[in-house]
Amino acid sequence: MSQQWREPGADVPTPAPVEPQATGPHGDARTGGPRPRFAPPADDPFKPAGSGQNAPLAGAGSNPDAPAPRPTGMLKGPPSGPPARVGSAVAALIAAVLTLLVPVVFWLLSFYLLALLVNIPAIAFAAVALSKTDDPPEVERFMRYSWAATIIYIGLVLVLILVLVLVAISLT
Repeated sequence: MSQQWREPGADVPTPAPVEPQATGPHGDARTGGPRPRFAPPADDPFKPAGSGQNAPLAGAGSNPDAPAPRPTGMLKGPPSGPPARVGSAVAALIAAVLTLLVPVVFWLLSFYLLALLVNIPAIAFAAVALSKTDDPPEVERFMRYSWAATIIYIGLVLVLILVLVLVAISLT
């Protein structure tokens, strides 16, 4: 039973020290012959062997005064798009401007007094939200005001239309 539990690393032989030899770029330093075709896998099992994942950076150690390599990928400079939440503020403005169709419909139906019901607060709040893009909490706050004004306006218009329909039905 005591044979099952051995000291960790007791069975692993220590490798013999290898003296570096000067060989060409295609030679093996230990044997002087060609390098093996496939390198043994490195730390990451999902990267193919010999992918260069543990290779030193170009110029690393050779010139300490050399500039550091630039990062690759998406870290190439400042963001080029609009600030955060601008798209949502534009959507709030578009929804508020689309409520202008309600007064147009009332005007076409010859309800000139009802054509004066314009959703001015929602349009103003959305415009203010777009003007304060440097302050995201302010943009959020004015977007909430704009959407609230738009939803209340649509609710009031629907109640008004329902009342008009009920009055029209009762007169006939």
